[in-house]
Amino acid sequence: MHSKTVTEGDNVTLMCSVSGMPPSMVSWMKHNGQLHSGHLLELVNISRNEAGEYKCEASNERGNAIEMATIDVQYAPTITNISGGQTVDKGDVLSLFCMAEGNPAPTITWTLDKSRRQQSSELLNDYPW
Repeated sequence: MHSKTVTEGDNVTLMCSVSGMPPSMVSWMKHNGQLHSGHLLELVNISRNEAGEYKCEASNERGNAIEMATIDVQYAPTITNISGGQTVDKGDVLSLFCMAEGNPAPTITWTLDKSRRQQSSELLNDYPW
């Protein structure tokens, strides 16, 4: 077993290869306790909520064996919170904030859209963009 990195929306199949006599019962358990029977665990249209550790357990009357697999679900960034429009006077300090989530963690970059300047053109021209 091993780790898999996938993209949200992909289909993922985890396989638990088992040998033993007598034949083993095989089950998968997700970190939240959800149980699935069988050698294959198929996750269709995987979502970020399904990321995490999965445990495969094989057991028969002679004992049991456990293997772990980790699924890392990557997804595009989304902005979760951003400061609203603000009016400031020349010389005032302006604080803006932006929060985003994604996997891998997104980088936030601020740019000035000079084509959208309205009455603030003098102030924006004074700022060293």
